[in-house]
Amino acid sequence: FRDDPKLECFIRNIDSKFLNKEKNKSQKLVIFTECIATQKALVKKCSADEKNKVLSITAENRDELKEVIAANFDANYKGGQKDDYNILITTDVLSEGVNLHRANTIINYDSPWNATKLMQRLGRINRIGSSAKELYCYNFYPSAEGDAQINLYKRSLIKLQAFHNLFGEDSQIYTKEERTVEHDVMFYEEEESYNPMAEYILELNEFKKNNPEQFERLNNIKTPVYSAVKKDADKQHEQNVLCILHKIKKDGQLSESRLFCTDGDISKTVSQYDFVKKAKIYSSLEEEQIDTETFGKFYKNAESFFYTEESNKSVKVKSETKIGEKDRNKALKKLLDFDRNCQTESQKKSLTSISMSVRNMNKALIRKINETDFTGILDYEKDNIIQDLEKFCRINNSIYKLVPEVVFAAI
Repeated sequence: FRDDPKLECFIRNIDSKFLNKEKNKSQKLVIFTECIATQKALVKKCSADEKNKVLSITAENRDELKEVIAANFDANYKGGQKDDYNILITTDVLSEGVNLHRANTIINYDSPWNATKLMQRLGRINRIGSSAKELYCYNFYPSAEGDAQINLYKRSLIKLQAFHNLFGEDSQIYTKEERTVEHDVMFYEEEESYNPMAEYILELNEFKKNNPEQFERLNNIKTPVYSAVKKDADKQHEQNVLCILHKIKKDGQLSESRLFCTDGDISKTVSQYDFVKKAKIYSSLEEEQIDTETFGKFYKNAESFFYTEESNKSVKVKSETKIGEKDRNKALKKLLDFDRNCQTESQKKSLTSISMSVRNMNKALIRKINETDFTGILDYEKDNIIQDLEKFCRINNSIYKLVPEVVFAAI
């Protein structure tokens, strides 16, 4: 460790940054490293300064010093807190299953190969019971020369960005390049060692790096985006419409988001991976101009399916009453016959939306239609029946509203 600029930087910043009293009011510091040899060297270097009270924890003494760790670093410890130590230097033996949240500052002296360990380490001080309003995480990155061989920085960024995108993490963990995201979407699940979104996340980061102004402009668009491309018949692309819908609470807060893909008249919820994969294919096709009415039809189909999912979640269909394709076709035929007897434009428009919801397999609505006798209905009764059916096609608009973000069509 002679002439080690990384170690020199670490020692130089202990007082001025890591134990800065304005940021670190508890004057406690947790340091993680991957290698036991590095851990021992850091303990020796820090202990050389008499004002540093260093606690060294490895796999060999963790169990033996369990009470000492808790008394000095666990804000929830009930046995009487102590200040015998203010610096804890350890390996990943303490990255799980222990509270260290009397400290509000951690240092990752080196980057672990598995980036999820960075989240686990930060979780030791990001816990209920902490008195700190802000947490500080300092990371030492691999050298440029070394990282050119192992590509660890980029691997860690991709892995952590995937967590931000998939689970809505709200804080940066490793680098300021991370983009935090808050949402609730259905996602593609895979083994931890492989994330299918990684290549798209990397591409997005490269675009942001090379086109910062364009990225900022796109990121700040507040109105729905409508776009269409011309289907390439030679490549036999499916005719799809991709749509993102946000469910907004009455107070303006986002409740959840869903991604939809519509093939013909049928919509379905898709994973983020499948959504981006299809959008990537279509992005290389020629742009097509279509009218707003057509876009409106595409959006209404996705909206109808959204309400169908809501209805199927909230209305329990008896287990002995199975609703299938035969029941759907019966309901569609009854609606068609009813439509022929309706005269006004508003009635026909409403029945079109109801039919769309039936095609998307709204089970409660299908059952209601098949239980309804449409014969001999008088004109003044038709609006009441339609309004009754529409209750099964929408959620309570006094609580939620739907807002489209993207409608992307390949036609």
